[in-house]
Amino acid sequence: MKIKKILAILILSFFLPTGYFFIWMHQMLVTGLNPFLWIIFVLISLILITPFVIYVFGKFRSFFKNEINFTPDLLFAIGLFNILIFGVLSGSILSNSTLNLQIRDTYFVIAYSQVVISICISFVIFSATYYLFPKIFKREMNKPIGYVHFFITLIGVFLIMPIMHYEGLAGMPRRYLDYNGWASFNQFTDLNKFITKAVVIVCTAQLFFIFNFLWKKN
Repeated sequence: MKIKKILAILILSFFLPTGYFFIWMHQMLVTGLNPFLWIIFVLISLILITPFVIYVFGKFRSFFKNEINFTPDLLFAIGLFNILIFGVLSGSILSNSTLNLQIRDTYFVIAYSQVVISICISFVIFSATYYLFPKIFKREMNKPIGYVHFFITLIGVFLIMPIMHYEGLAGMPRRYLDYNGWASFNQFTDLNKFITKAVVIVCTAQLFFIFNFLWKKN
């Protein structure tokens, strides 16, 4: 059974990068592409998302089969799965060609892209670093600092991304420097200010990680 799972993961690992090139071609939907071709992109999205969702939920379930020691590395791994679930749910919305036409050039796409690319990769790096650091450098990283780093980062992510998804669904366009001339979007000014403050806090929290990585116990 384990061999079958490993083979399935290898096959998905090979085809997923290729498939995601087709998913990114969703941007072609706003260029007047033949609607018949939309079906191809929708099917590819669903084919890739469905087994990935099953895999993510299966792995998340395996956490609770054994006794859990909530160290910083495991917390970042659990946070990763939560963010992946969030990203897959928003990705399934983008796989709908009708909805995609409406939200392609909005904050929704920016939020989705940052969730599945930047944030997920960052959590993988953090989890791997906290786990492998003692094995490589023969010394432990400070756990309390690791906990502070994790909770500020995770809470900050979920303060930023859901708001950006909401703004995207409300039609907030991307690629605009100044929204003051858009009376319909002035209502989002306070939300954008809140997002900016949250981003600054999350970025500042990464100093805990840098300090923890470089700090040596006497």
